[in-house]
Amino acid sequence: MEPLTNQWTKRRSILYTCKSGQQVMVRRIGPSLGLKAQRFLSVVKKLGDGKVDEQLQRIIGLPDHELERLTQFAEIVLADTIVQPVIVMNPKEGQIGPSDIPLADFWEVFMYVSSGCPEMPVETKEGETTIEAVSSFPESEARGAPADTGSETVQ
Repeated sequence: MEPLTNQWTKRRSILYTCKSGQQVMVRRIGPSLGLKAQRFLSVVKKLGDGKVDEQLQRIIGLPDHELERLTQFAEIVLADTIVQPVIVMNPKEGQIGPSDIPLADFWEVFMYVSSGCPEMPVETKEGETTIEAVSSFPESEARGAPADTGSETVQ
């Protein structure tokens, strides 16, 4: 049996400075939450890419049921994506929970990680690139020949 050659690594983190001056180490959303985030994309898209104060006003203006669902999801996302300080869902004495994060910072960090941490380089086989460079592919490349189970694309 051949030895495994896996090149998986821990998710990379980056220092993010909130408008308040608070600094946190964040990482991109993991696969499970990323898939669940699809449910919230329509709500997040309504919030836009405006200034933090504008986004906060849009969040406050959401209907109660949307605000509650988005807030619960955002708490989970922040516990997963904020590397330092460590955020825990059910904090004990001396620990920080999502509700301990100041309101503006809470939503600012959520919007930043929900947008894929745009300043964080994306690692490729050729080195690093920007998230914009890999976020979409030209239409002509997407229309290739269909792959079958014997194709190199599938393997």
